[in-house]
Amino acid sequence: MYEHTLPRDRTTPSPTELIARAEAMVPVLRKRAGDADRNSKLAPETVQELRDVGFFRILQPPKFGGYGMRPSTLWEVTRHLGRGCGSTAFIVSLLGVHSWMAGMFEPHAQAEVFGDGSDAIVSNLSIGVRRRNESAHMDGGHLVSGQWSYASGIDHASWVIVAIKVPTDTGELEERIALVPARDFSIDFDSWNVLGARGTGSKDVMLDNVFIPHHRTIPWANVQSGDYPGALVNEGPLYRLSAGSIFVLSSAAPVVAVACGVIDYFVEEIKRRKVGGTGKRQIDQQWAQIELGNCASQIQMAHSLLIRDADEVFDHAVAGGELSVEIQARHRADAAVISRSALAAAERLLCALGGSILIAEHPTARALRDIYSVATHWRVQPEPACELYGRVLLGLEV
Repeated sequence: MYEHTLPRDRTTPSPTELIARAEAMVPVLRKRAGDADRNSKLAPETVQELRDVGFFRILQPPKFGGYGMRPSTLWEVTRHLGRGCGSTAFIVSLLGVHSWMAGMFEPHAQAEVFGDGSDAIVSNLSIGVRRRNESAHMDGGHLVSGQWSYASGIDHASWVIVAIKVPTDTGELEERIALVPARDFSIDFDSWNVLGARGTGSKDVMLDNVFIPHHRTIPWANVQSGDYPGALVNEGPLYRLSAGSIFVLSSAAPVVAVACGVIDYFVEEIKRRKVGGTGKRQIDQQWAQIELGNCASQIQMAHSLLIRDADEVFDHAVAGGELSVEIQARHRADAAVISRSALAAAERLLCALGGSILIAEHPTARALRDIYSVATHWRVQPEPACELYGRVLLGLEV
């Protein structure tokens, strides 16, 4: 049995405390959002503050210094972060899940990532963003070269999880995910020039003949089936969760978060405006009140569905049950519908504010670019997600 003892006791904050910390960060995140957008990465002090308040520990395994909380706590936190900076919400939502992914690996690999129980910033690169991959089997591991795109938060990451295709002992190729430390990868700093969510800094990562020991890899089939080597020491419900549901919900959460920020911007703009020609306050106009109430309700519904699905996954794990194919397909469809519903409501609010918000440095213009960017993530595209769920409901093969 693997043994790992942390050097000192740590106090775990409650979910309520974590959510309050996120809300308290909104003003400073709003002040820094413009710089993050221009610099194509979050400020180092922002990342340090996110670490100091414990956000990257929310899903980190308790055995290695994490809180081991419900995923819904992570997304209640990101909801508030998105009111300050959409890129920050995206980073915390996805990289918070990547800390959980690191707990899937063998205990020795987890000890390398989390050290003495500190948090870790881990970026993740899937099969879908792999541009090239060459590998060779070696004693004790694999020699890998390759290039992957969209490594969110990579400027601040101490580890990256890459999808690799490697030869087995029999010569067949097998999909695996692999943990790689920062010293072994390089970053293409010119590869991230996009419309929105620029502060995520989702740049390309390269490996050049890097040896990856076997204990830092897991077959992708094990991830899909929930058969995690890390469960040897991580015995709680987090390591009985469906990875697929968590992945898709983590991509929907930032869309809702940015939409919540749009509500704030709409309220602030309407409160300060007066109607041209009459001088009356725009806040007193019935159309503005109706539009705000309608759209804010839709965004709240999207958030509520996100939290419901996240808790459904966790509650199944606590009960020791497995999610059915139908439930997992519904979660994927829900993630897409959550994203498009939040996007549509935010778009209505932004359009109602008129062309004055389209000044390049205006925070609402940035919110417009951010929400379109995060809502087009491949995991929350509605057509493939809803087709899958429809096929399941019709009893067709999937």
